[in-house]
Amino acid sequence: MTKKSRIHLFVPLTLLTALLFDGIIASVFSTQLYTATSDMVSRLIIICIVLFSFYVDRKYMILFGILFGLLYDSYYVGILGLYTSLFPIIIYLSDKMRKILNPNLLVIVMILIIHISLIETLLYGFYSVIDLTAIDFSVFLANRLGPTLLLNSIFLLVLYYPVKKLAIAIMQD
Repeated sequence: MTKKSRIHLFVPLTLLTALLFDGIIASVFSTQLYTATSDMVSRLIIICIVLFSFYVDRKYMILFGILFGLLYDSYYVGILGLYTSLFPIIIYLSDKMRKILNPNLLVIVMILIIHISLIETLLYGFYSVIDLTAIDFSVFLANRLGPTLLLNSIFLLVLYYPVKKLAIAIMQD
């Protein structure tokens, strides 16, 4: 199997699995994730996108980012364009950071925290502008962003080595 065919097969399959598991986790663990004092949002697809962005060519990842952003928008959000534009931005930023930073676990955790903070804050701002959210920014930071960062950092610690090994195996000649 060639490198190009491995990229075209395994990256989208992994991203699709992450996209579906985001919904499954939200559904199965809804009473634990969404309480009166906090909302934790699973972002497995962003974890996979960030990890793949460090190992897979940017041109493929931008295309997959647009495709899976559109899929994410249509499946979960209903407003087309939010994740369709955010995923390629995350991929571009990750690719630029890859050239500067050594991709080890600590660096990836910090980059993931930055990216999820960026995405959640931009989504909060967008939803505030169109009046789809009524919570204050300080409440958003304490009840949504903090718990979401903690949950996804734990997910990253679990998924880092398997997804990294997969990405390296995909890119082997």
